[in-house]
Amino acid sequence: MAGMRKLEGLVAEVLGLDPGDRAEFLYKVEVGDAEEAFLRARAELPSPARCPRCGCERISRRGHDARGRQRWSCAGCRRSFTLDTGGIVSRSHLPAGTWAAFARCFCARMTLRECASRLGVSLKTAWFMRMRVCEALALEVTVFTTGPDDAVQVDEAFLPESFSGNHANCPGFDPWRAPRRRGGRPREKEVLLTVVGSDGSADVRVSDTPEVSASARSQLEGLLHGATSVACDLKSSLGAAASAMGLEVSRSYSGERRLNALNAVHSALKHFVARMRGLSSRRMQRYMRRFCWHASFSGAGADRARASSLLGILAVGRYRTTRRGLFAEPYAVDARLAARAAKKG
Repeated sequence: MAGMRKLEGLVAEVLGLDPGDRAEFLYKVEVGDAEEAFLRARAELPSPARCPRCGCERISRRGHDARGRQRWSCAGCRRSFTLDTGGIVSRSHLPAGTWAAFARCFCARMTLRECASRLGVSLKTAWFMRMRVCEALALEVTVFTTGPDDAVQVDEAFLPESFSGNHANCPGFDPWRAPRRRGGRPREKEVLLTVVGSDGSADVRVSDTPEVSASARSQLEGLLHGATSVACDLKSSLGAAASAMGLEVSRSYSGERRLNALNAVHSALKHFVARMRGLSSRRMQRYMRRFCWHASFSGAGADRARASSLLGILAVGRYRTTRRGLFAEPYAVDARLAARAAKKG
């Protein structure tokens, strides 16, 4: 952002353009830089080992397409593909400069309305772009890793359950419960299983069952090694799950210094959720992936590193969920919703 401000000042001083022409000139510069960055990222891609559509490994070269790109043919689905097949930018009608501008908005954690206003697109398009990037982060980026001798801190975080959509304009919406604005029973919560490594990296996963202990062990088995030591709160369900796995577990009060890294992640998560102005329960895991990726960058050059990393992901990243699949995506805790609907019926 500082570099763009310097460039804008230089353009105003040397070329003497008015604000409208200056914005158009800077936009063309951004488009050119983004296209060059995307081309460099694609040029570094290795040859594919399998078909991106069906996963078949019986592929062979089949000339070039109209743009001069190498094309492969799949013996499984009988379709041809290139390195760009299934990519975010290659399947989008928006130019590369728009995606580059969205990458900066995404890294700055702007709201959807701010992104739509900055890019000149509709609110729905900005939402689809966000969902595409969040899914690409989950598929292309590994944020959290642990070794056999690492020490981690684990605990649960709780967020209020939230249903997606504009409920005021949707008369057919059924929230499975009567609205409660003040008083009454406590609101249902989404349980976020948080694991923080010794290097400060974190992994946040949404519990897929109403009982935390039922899903805690299955979540931890894919993250921790057999010799990993675990620190947790006195009454943490993740600590009980780690003990059942045979790991070394030490419990302490959440206010003690030994859990400072975990408390810092929970504090950052609180500010992240507050800025997002409410997160839908059915999209919670996507947003948690975004939070973990954003928090993995730190230091003086964090903003530049985030933007550079995201441009590379946009150039080569892929997604699997279609637009229809996004709307049909289930909530994280289907068992609880099904039980609530059965009780109501």
